This record gives sequence, C-alpha cells and structure tokens, in this order.
Amino acid sequence: ESGWWTAPERIGDRIAPLVGAAAGQIVVGDSTSVNVFKAVVAAARIAGEGRDEILVDATTFPTDGYIAASAARLTGHRLVPVAPADVPAALGPRTAAVLLNHVDYR
Repeated sequence: ESGWWTAPERIGDRIAPLVGAAAGQIVVGDSTSVNVFKAVVAAARIAGEGRDEILVDATTFPTDGYIAASAARLTGHRLVPVAPADVPAALGPRTAAVLLNHVDYR
C-alpha cells in the first residue's frame, strides 16, 4: 500500500492552511482544463436519454470552448454556443451539460 489513492486528499489537507481552508476542502488534482473536461464529459454521459446538447458560453476563454467542443465530439453531443444572457432561455429538455464562467477574461 503506497497510499497513492488517497494522496490527493492528504496533500490537499496539508495545503489547506496555506490558503485559509479547512481540512477536506482542498483536493490536489490534474490541471483545471483536464478537470473541466472530465466534468463536462461525465455530466454529458449521465444526463440521460434525449439530452444531447452541451451549452457553452460563446464568449468564454478560448480554452474552455475547445474543451467543450472536445467533450461534445467524444460523447456524440451537439455543442451549442450561447451568449451568457441567453443561457436561461437556451436550457431545455435536450440540455445535458452547461459550461459557464464566472469571470469575463477580456
């Protein structure tokens, strides 16, 4: 037992005090881009029958658009770029996942 399976949580607990977080609030993992890709793919795959659209903020940082496009290709979903203000109206029974940012990078 090398303990590699629990390493992300253990290391996160050691880092937590450095950023003012409590134990259990930090996990060390892949890059943000890799984790966003994993999350979008997972959401698309578990969304259920008939949910074949991945909505993405049309003004997002380019990398996130590429991530959403790659996730759509991998899962066979349709990528739907949407202006942030139009997201609520774009949500529907075909929506499998939505990738939005809280910050405008421009």
